[in-house]
Amino acid sequence: MAMLYTMRKLSWSVICSRGNQYFWWAYHFDGKSSVTWVDENNKMTGSGTYKITGNVMKMTWFKSATTESWDVPIDTNNWTGRCRMKGLDYQLVAKARNFKPAPEDEIEPAYQEIRSPAEKTAMLEQCSQALGYIVHSQTNMEIWLSTVAICYGSAYQSFNSVMNEISATQKLAYDVLLQLSLAFLGGAGGAAAGLVAGKVVKEVMASAAGQSFIIDGIKDMAKYSIRTTGAEVFKARNGARMPVEPFLWKENVRRVVLAEFGLATAGLNFWREGINNDNDYLPAGFDPLAEIKQDLQITANGQRIPVNNLPPLDENALQFAYERSWLVGWLEKCADSVTVIPGVRASVADTLTDYGLRIGVSNIRQLVKNAIPIDYDPMLIYGAPQ
Repeated sequence: MAMLYTMRKLSWSVICSRGNQYFWWAYHFDGKSSVTWVDENNKMTGSGTYKITGNVMKMTWFKSATTESWDVPIDTNNWTGRCRMKGLDYQLVAKARNFKPAPEDEIEPAYQEIRSPAEKTAMLEQCSQALGYIVHSQTNMEIWLSTVAICYGSAYQSFNSVMNEISATQKLAYDVLLQLSLAFLGGAGGAAAGLVAGKVVKEVMASAAGQSFIIDGIKDMAKYSIRTTGAEVFKARNGARMPVEPFLWKENVRRVVLAEFGLATAGLNFWREGINNDNDYLPAGFDPLAEIKQDLQITANGQRIPVNNLPPLDENALQFAYERSWLVGWLEKCADSVTVIPGVRASVADTLTDYGLRIGVSNIRQLVKNAIPIDYDPMLIYGAPQ
């Protein structure tokens, strides 16, 4: 590396980061006072000026409030700085692309990885295998999501049928259905759907309703300088909360999953480009296939589960798990709306009891008895004689 006290006519690879958010740019300095930036992923570009004062280089961009300050002397191998963009602080690090030392430069020897042709061929083959792994994982997860959606849809139709049979005047809203499902699948009730499977369904549903990645390992790919902020994932997520209609939910969540797999593919292509160009941002011994396998995982109950090996779903058990959570929730939240007419009230209680027994609510008789008592004083029902 070399340490410079003036900026020469150089091009730089720049990484701007804040937490798990990354931007990747190229800067081109004219050696006087002007600089341009290029996002080599989407080809957007801009220009600005720079000035060195003491041990700091200040940079501003035309038609932008973003400002940057870079450390001086300038380390051609690991130049660091800071950025203020849209009111937030980011860290900057850059490496010169085309630096050629002058006689007066103080050069320190630096270790640089050099891939042999055989190493490059092996890594590119790992990239090809990794792409196949991504495709297989995506197919597997789409099938798995379809099964979840089918179970949810069947459960919702069955539950609504019972609600209509008893002429329920109060029904559970979407957000309540979701909360009950998550609580049930995340607790002991999820064991009936298969302990691991129930936990994974719960995590996927919770992630779809929130703002986290469904495939949480995707964000780890940024440590190898992926050219993305993940914004396309969160753009795809907009509107992906589970609606009542289950197949619409499946398509909304599928849109997010496809965006996440697209991010994985973009990362893989970036690695392939780096291998072909013999860039050194990938460490020695880097294995693209192993990294993709590590990243395409879902965390459920503290356990990492590969996306291409999600736990099998017992469709009947999962459907009944949804139904049990909703029936118990309805008895707790809505049963006070049941008519006070004794004969009808008893019929409602019998219908709910039969339904609970059919879907496996072991204590349904006691739950119904507590929620819909039928021993009423006729005076309280019809009023005192006139």
